[in-house]
Amino acid sequence: MNEAKQLQEDLGVNTVVKLKYPVRLATGQVLSELKVRRPRVGDLRAVMHIGSEVEQGLMLVARVTGLVPEDLDELDLQDLRLCRLHFAAKRSRSEYKSGQEANHELLSACADLAWWFGWSVQDIYAMTLEEFEDWHKEAARQIKAGFRKTM
Repeated sequence: MNEAKQLQEDLGVNTVVKLKYPVRLATGQVLSELKVRRPRVGDLRAVMHIGSEVEQGLMLVARVTGLVPEDLDELDLQDLRLCRLHFAAKRSRSEYKSGQEANHELLSACADLAWWFGWSVQDIYAMTLEEFEDWHKEAARQIKAGFRKTM
């Protein structure tokens, strides 16, 4: 295992979910476990345009597991629930609002962080939700403490 993968493992970026009902993928490979990484802001942005909450959830699972939708379709529902449970607890409250409301709040928060810290949109999209929330809290703390951004 290389150093980057070891660091990810140590930080809990990826979790392995053992499937109760292994599936055979289109490649012929038998899948008995899934590596699930923590979702990032970019993952949410990628699925927000999808109208159905069910489809949003499936696409999010596909993104955090690396499965193509056709392979995801083969998962047993019980295994899908196990997979979703690994990151559902980390979700922010905004995910439970309507898609349009959540998308607006997410875009506003991304813009705020980009402006406040001088980051690119790509830097923000690469963050995990936990990192994004931590930086958003840090910006709020700095503003409350009277920090000012000079132009």
